[in-house]
Amino acid sequence: MTTTTMTHRSLYNRISTQDLKAFYWMTLIVAAIIASMYFALPFIPESWLENYGGDRTNNFFPPEAIDNPRFVLIPEAITSTLVIILFVNGIVTAAENRTMLGAGVTRKATWIDGRVANIGIATMIYVLWTIAIAVAVLLDGGFTNLDVGIMVQSSLTFYAALLVAFELGYAISMLFCRYHWFGALIAAGIGITVGILIMIMQRGELPADWAWYTWLATIAFVTFAFAASRHMLLTLPMRRSS
Repeated sequence: MTTTTMTHRSLYNRISTQDLKAFYWMTLIVAAIIASMYFALPFIPESWLENYGGDRTNNFFPPEAIDNPRFVLIPEAITSTLVIILFVNGIVTAAENRTMLGAGVTRKATWIDGRVANIGIATMIYVLWTIAIAVAVLLDGGFTNLDVGIMVQSSLTFYAALLVAFELGYAISMLFCRYHWFGALIAAGIGITVGILIMIMQRGELPADWAWYTWLATIAFVTFAFAASRHMLLTLPMRRSS
């Protein structure tokens, strides 16, 4: 009778293989949804697009950058949705931690797996979003009066927002994995409230000096959430059936 020795590394490799399969299907689904929006756009009444295009405020494509903005409305419209996708993935990834630990994966490997998932999913979403922008610009006939520097800065900001969204979702989920639901609910409520206040301050009319303080507050908030989620995972107690 042949016995197979299962090490932490071999177990982690098996789980990573399954993660890659899920990542593959997620990429296909997101790409299919974005492609279907391009096929559906010609059937949307022009008046709807004019109302949306005239009222939109977006950092990626100012209204004067494209003569006839139509398809470019698609990547603009899905930007917030893509950030939410990363937020939900962060919640789901953290919720799997107890299963990972129960299967024998170490806490350190579980933590690394979460960061790999974050970078992988965020990069995939960012690449699909970039392709969607390129296709939209070509279909709309190119652009004029577009500040490339602002475009690049906004693009990198979007990628950072994807990474941050995953980590915030991960931290909130870890609160409920690590602590009693009531205490976790209070802590999550306080964290969400602070995050919303920072966002309001960034979007408000503030003096130039205050802008730096809001960015410092954002960095401090995200760093605290990142460190707290790592601490909660490394101290997560095991629950074994008797």
